[in-house]
Amino acid sequence: DARVAGGHYAGGGGGGSAADGRGHQRAKKPGEALRKARIKAGLTPMAAAERLRVTTTAIHQWETDKSRPGMQSQFKISRGYEIDMDELQKLLA
Repeated sequence: DARVAGGHYAGGGGGGSAADGRGHQRAKKPGEALRKARIKAGLTPMAAAERLRVTTTAIHQWETDKSRPGMQSQFKISRGYEIDMDELQKLLA
């Protein structure tokens, strides 16, 4: 158990997310969710860009909520980050 004094869990960044009903943490912003998914996949922004065959600028814009990935890019993200397409759609909603 990762609880610390007061019964709170260590890590997680504080009140910036909400439970999704299954105990997983859901980011408030789609870009943050994409960043976390990329990191979980073990990819740097540059490695993600290479794997998805997009620019690092595209990765940055998606992760900072300056733009949203189109449907073709969402398919690439789903495959490249090993995320189910339905789950990815929820992250981007």
